[in-house]
Amino acid sequence: MKGSPKRRRVEVEIFGDENELLWIPREQDFSDRGTFAGEGNIGHIMKG
Repeated sequence: MKGSPKRRRVEVEIFGDENELLWIPREQDFSDRGTFAGEGNIGHIMKG
């Protein structure tokens, strides 16, 4: 990476509950484009 990392200029309070987590079984078809975004990328990653 070129350059230095960017730093926030303002403190931001983080709560961690902004987006609910959805736990999905590993057996799920992660290449299903009707369910998951990313052109099948999640399925490719999960195969590894």
